[in-house]
Amino acid sequence: MESFAAYLQSLPKSPLTEAVAALYEAADGLRKPSAEELAEFVSAASETEHRMRGDWDSNREAIVNEDKEFIEQVSNGTFQAVTDGNGIVIYGEADGRMYVYLLFVRPECRRAGTAQRLMEYVKTQAKGMPVALSVNNHNTAARTLYKKLGMVDSKKFGYDGYDIIEMQSPTIR
Repeated sequence: MESFAAYLQSLPKSPLTEAVAALYEAADGLRKPSAEELAEFVSAASETEHRMRGDWDSNREAIVNEDKEFIEQVSNGTFQAVTDGNGIVIYGEADGRMYVYLLFVRPECRRAGTAQRLMEYVKTQAKGMPVALSVNNHNTAARTLYKKLGMVDSKKFGYDGYDIIEMQSPTIR
């Protein structure tokens, strides 16, 4: 029995078969995270961010409570999440866009295509809507990836003393 991927490749090329192949490729190996994985990823991402800011030790309890609220929003379906075990993306529709609320890859798994794969998956879920996210201006590795994926700077603002850039993909029609 041939694989679904092989079957797709055997079909005549058309916009439909190419769209189905892109969805299949983006979703291959991705799954909804378990409650434990979700908590682990959100906690690790939050600790990484707050250690960078220098407020992890002084605000740990408040940060942990914020993380619990965020996890609850994923658990109750307000936001969606997928993982491949090495990273996670949490996203949801907001203001006519597909907004990425969290993209985190385990440090030992970075620069191996995980973030790109997760973002490509979100693009398939956007169904023509632009994809948007906010990133620290100094996170050059992330900004480089997002630009490679076709995202452009759409807005700059300050948050907690940091220069943040909102990036957005063009609407796909």
